[in-house]
Amino acid sequence: AQVAVPVAAQVAVQVAAQVVVQVGAQVAARQVAARWMAVKVAAQVAVRVAAARVAVQEAAQVAVLAAVQAAVQVAVLVAVLVAAQVAVKVAVRVAVEVAVVEVLLLVVEVGDLMNLF
Repeated sequence: AQVAVPVAAQVAVQVAAQVVVQVGAQVAARQVAARWMAVKVAAQVAVRVAAARVAVQEAAQVAVLAAVQAAVQVAVLVAVLVAAQVAVKVAVRVAVEVAVVEVLLLVVEVGDLMNLF
């Protein structure tokens, strides 16, 4: 009976040590898994943030391109309108000058005809 007590104590210590090792291994495995999950989530967040930045940059580029196209269209429209106004003014001026010259020629012809009588 005296020998059985130390042997039982040794077995109890060994079992307790194994339990401590197993529990410690489980805790360590859980900590590693938790850290891995945190790294994985952080990587996913980083990828999503990068994708959002790219989307914002692309949207800004599209907006700038649309603004440039609109500005070019407005500039072309203004140039066409100005050219049309100038053309109309020149045409009216030329028509008036031609009409004045024709009236003066008629006056001269009428004067010549009156001199004949």
